[in-house]
Amino acid sequence: MSTVSSLGAALRSARKSAGLSLDDLSQQTNIRASLISQFEDNNFVGAGGSTYARGHIRNIAQILKCDAAALLDLYEAEHGEATRLIHDQLVESNVSLPKERREPITWRALVGVSLSLLLVAGVGKVVLS
Repeated sequence: MSTVSSLGAALRSARKSAGLSLDDLSQQTNIRASLISQFEDNNFVGAGGSTYARGHIRNIAQILKCDAAALLDLYEAEHGEATRLIHDQLVESNVSLPKERREPITWRALVGVSLSLLLVAGVGKVVLS
C-alpha cells in the first residue's frame, strides 16, 4: 500500500487483491457500490462529511483486512479538514447550503422593465390630467 499514489488507489488495490467486486464489497459493508466507486476515484464528498468517510474507510479496511490506521492517515493527508476551506466542510456535512449562483440581469430585461415603467408613468400622467 506504500507504493500507491492516493487513498482511492489504495482502496481499489486492496479490494482487487481481496478478489472482491464493488458489489461484493458493498454487500459486506452495507455501503452503496456507487459510494465505494467514488471513494476509489478519490472522491469522498458523497460520504456526508469526514466523520462518515472515516467510518466507511474503517469498515472497508476491516472487510479487506487492511491497516485502517494507515488508510485513515492517507485520508487525513489528502482530504483532512486542514486542507479544505471551512465553507466546503460545512457544505459537505450538510450544515450549510452551497452558495447560490444568480444569473446577472441581462440588458434585454433591464430595457423591458424600463420601457414598462415609462409606459405606466405615461398612461398615469394622461389619465390624471
